[in-house]
Amino acid sequence: MSNILSHIWFRIQRDLFPHLEKEVAPLSDKEKKLVSVLELIRVEEYVKRRWWSRGRPLKERPLLARAYIAKMVYNLSTTEELIERLDKEDTLLCLCGWEDGEKLPSISFFK
Repeated sequence: MSNILSHIWFRIQRDLFPHLEKEVAPLSDKEKKLVSVLELIRVEEYVKRRWWSRGRPLKERPLLARAYIAKMVYNLSTTEELIERLDKEDTLLCLCGWEDGEKLPSISFFK
């Protein structure tokens, strides 16, 4: 198990961080921690399930899940704090999955 984790961590440091810093911006320590957690969890694999007539559309589920993981990594106590950070920090918004130039949705998206 430790070999697998070492390999994943090496790949994150060697490949993912440099790629993100080239494409997005230099990453802070907190952003690197978020990227590492998101890479290890791979929440997208679990939230893209069948869509019934109720609930969030499939496209929105990974964004929402990644944002709430960011809320935990950044130790934010409220969803409003999360929204403020996402609104002010383009890198965080990008790491959570919003496309370049895409606007942050309203608070109702997060409820």
